[in-house]
This record gives sequence, structure tokens and C-alpha cells, in this order.
Amino acid sequence: MARLDRFRALASLSAVLAAAPATAATLSTAPFGTTADGKPVNLITMTSGHGVTVKFMSYGGIITQIITPDRHGHPADIVLGFPTLHDYETKSAEGGLISVH
Repeated sequence: MARLDRFRALASLSAVLAAAPATAATLSTAPFGTTADGKPVNLITMTSGHGVTVKFMSYGGIITQIITPDRHGHPADIVLGFPTLHDYETKSAEGGLISVH
């Protein structure tokens, strides 16, 4: 069920980013590492052009970073995540937790 919830959250974020007017949204992919069993994992980055950036892995759709302006317009990462794929494999039962300030 958690994967389905993540998928729905990613679909919602995609819709929000795509609907942002005026500036072009971007989507890019970069290697993030290799799992313990040798499978490559990519990091997908969606940027709205309005200061919102979402990064997630092809490994379970785990959100690794959401950078969004705070109430003062300063960019802030609101995801409690790890810096490496190995950390997600070994330390996290539920990676990509979102913090609300």
C-alpha cells in the first residue's frame, strides 16, 4: 500500500509542477547508484521553474528531496532523507518522509 501511496503522491506532484504557468518545467535523470544486488538506480529531478524541485529514485519511487520556498520565499528541503542509495537500502523502512514546518 505504501508504494501505491507514493505513486499517487508523485502523480499529484507531477500535476502541480506541470500546471505551473509562465516558466517551463524540466525533467532530468541521473545515475544515483547501484543496489546491493547490482541493479542501477536513477534519480529523477522535476523542476517547476517557480522554485519547486522534487527528486525521487527509481528505487521504489522514494522521494529524496523537495525544495520549495518557505513562507519568506527562501528555498528549503522538506524531506527527511539520506544522502546515498546504500543508506536507503540499509537504514530506512519508510524513506522519503516529508517534514512540515
